Amino acid sequence: MLQKIKFLIQTLLTKLNIGIYYISDTQIDPLKHNSEKSLSQHYTDTYSNNKTLLLDRVGLFEEIVNLMEQRKISINDRTVCDAGCGIGSLLQLIKEKYKPSELIGLEYSSAAREIAKQVSPTARIETFDLYEEPKERFDILFCLETLEHLMYPEKALETSFRMANPGAHVILSVPDGRMDTFGGHINFWSPQSWKVFLESPNKHVSLETGLIKEDFSQVNWTIIKMP
Repeated sequence: MLQKIKFLIQTLLTKLNIGIYYISDTQIDPLKHNSEKSLSQHYTDTYSNNKTLLLDRVGLFEEIVNLMEQRKISINDRTVCDAGCGIGSLLQLIKEKYKPSELIGLEYSSAAREIAKQVSPTARIETFDLYEEPKERFDILFCLETLEHLMYPEKALETSFRMANPGAHVILSVPDGRMDTFGGHINFWSPQSWKVFLESPNKHVSLETGLIKEDFSQVNWTIIKMP
């Protein structure tokens, strides 16, 4: 019964265009939650039986690509990668709005990869861990709502830079840690600490940061221009 109530609440909030990440009746162990096994179970439980939730976070992704358009950052005819692509919603949004030369989604969770292949069937979906050495480089690299889940976000950030071609753009986002209450997150950055985290080891790159307001939360975003 409790699972059914959670399902109905998530569905209602999605239809009302109110973003929600997770509903839990128990305290969450963030390290366990972010294991491949637990993440895959989360994706299976949350999305496989509720297709309306596949639209979750699309509003945020639209805001991100709008920021890029405002800054004249072209996605057309460029290799585009979403590192930590989840269920593939951003990939499909890009496919519908633009014409990238190649569209790749990299994801740690096996269940998320399978859903992403259905959501964005023309994208290339592959297994990848942000602690691994990258095998490819891209013109545009997204890593959205991912670093807050990682034990070593600075290592993942370094990997992201190594995945970027010279002159590429790296686009990042994380929840505003002043408002984020989700127990499955390991890292919590305020706008100020987020900027310090990015600038301290990366003085050679040009970056811009800001906030996107959602219904009950805020998101830190960053656009980085690689040298």
